Amino acid sequence: MCNEAIADSDNASVIRGRCHPPAWQTVIFANIPVVWIGWAILFATLDRHWSFNDFLTFRRAAADLIHAHSPYPPPTPRVLAHGLSFVYPPIAAYPFIPFAALPAHVAIVVYLVASLAAIGVALWLVGVRDWRILGVVALWEPLFMWLIEGPIEPWLLLLLAIGWRWRGRTLRLAAVVALLVSAKLFLWPLLLWLLATRRRRCLIAASAMTGIFVVLPFANAGLQALRSYPHVLRTLAAVFGPSSFSLLAVFDSFTSRLGAQLALLAAAIALFALVCVVGNREDGDRRAFCAAVVGAVLLSPIVWAHYFLLLAIPIALVRPKLSLLWGAPLFLWATGSAALGEPHRLAIGLLVPLMVLAASCRVHPTRRVEAASVPGAAAD
Repeated sequence: MCNEAIADSDNASVIRGRCHPPAWQTVIFANIPVVWIGWAILFATLDRHWSFNDFLTFRRAAADLIHAHSPYPPPTPRVLAHGLSFVYPPIAAYPFIPFAALPAHVAIVVYLVASLAAIGVALWLVGVRDWRILGVVALWEPLFMWLIEGPIEPWLLLLLAIGWRWRGRTLRLAAVVALLVSAKLFLWPLLLWLLATRRRRCLIAASAMTGIFVVLPFANAGLQALRSYPHVLRTLAAVFGPSSFSLLAVFDSFTSRLGAQLALLAAAIALFALVCVVGNREDGDRRAFCAAVVGAVLLSPIVWAHYFLLLAIPIALVRPKLSLLWGAPLFLWATGSAALGEPHRLAIGLLVPLMVLAASCRVHPTRRVEAASVPGAAAD
C-alpha cells in the first residue's frame, strides 16, 4: 500500500509538472509575448508610433474596388517610393472589403486579433502542439514588422498550411495554390512543387485558376490598370529591390544590374533543379514543399522583413517541437528590420532562410510513415 501511495504521488507530480511549466518558460514564451503584442495593439490603435500602412493601403484599395475605381497609382518611381501604394493583384484587396466598412481603429484591432489567430491555426494545422513555439514566433522580428505594417503574411501562412493539409486533394490544393500565387506573385515556386511531385492535373488546374484569379478581378479596376500593372511591378522592383533582403539586392551589391538579373535567373533555375531532385526522393513531398516556400522568399525581387514570417511553415514541418531552428529568425533583429544594401544586413537576411532550406531538405525518418500515408502525386 505504501509503495502504491508513493507511485500515485509520483504520477501526480508528473501530471502537475505537465500542467504547470517552469516559471521561466511561462515568462519567456507566454508573459512577454502577451505583453508585447498587447502593447503593439494599443499603439496601433492610438495612431502613435505604429503606422499600420500596409493594412490601411489594402483597406483603401478595397474601398476603391467597391466603387469600381482603380486602386493603382501612376507607375512612376517618385510615387511608388513613398511605399503607400497598392501594388498587389486586385484579388488581394477583396478580403479587406469588410474592413472598409468599419472605423479604422476598430478594423485594425479586429484584423490584428484575427491574424494572430490565423498564425496559431496555421501552426496547428501542420502539426505544432508545443505551445512554446507560439511564444518564440511572437518574438520574431518578422512578426514585429507585421505588427507595425499589418500586411497579409499571416493569411498566406494559413493558406500554406491548408494547402499542405489538402495535398492529397487535387482541386482543393489547386485552388489554394492559385489563391497564394495570385495574391502574392512571388509564391510561384509552389507550382514547381506540383510539377516536381507529379501532380499534373493539379498543376494544370492551379495554373488555369491563377490566370483567372489574377486577370478577372481587374474588371473592377479597369482595363488600363491591367495593361499598366506589369510596368508597376518593374518600377517597384527597381525602386525597392536593391534596398530589400532579396537575392537581387545581394547580387546588386557586387555586380551590375544586368549581371544581378542574370544571377537571379540562375538562382531560379537552381531552385527548380533542387525542388525536382528532392521531390523525387525519399520524403520528397515535404522536402519539395519546404524548398518551394523558402525559395519563393529568396527569389522574390523584393523581400521585406515580414516575408520571413512564412518560414514558420517549413520550420514547423521539420521541427514540430521547440528546437534551435525556431530561434534562427531571431537573428533578423540584428538587421534593424531593413537591408539598405549593407553587406552584414544582407548576409543575415540570406543566411536565415538558407539555414531553414538546408534543414528542411534533409530526410527525417519520423516523417516517412506520414508521407507514405498521404495519396501521392503518382495518383494524379
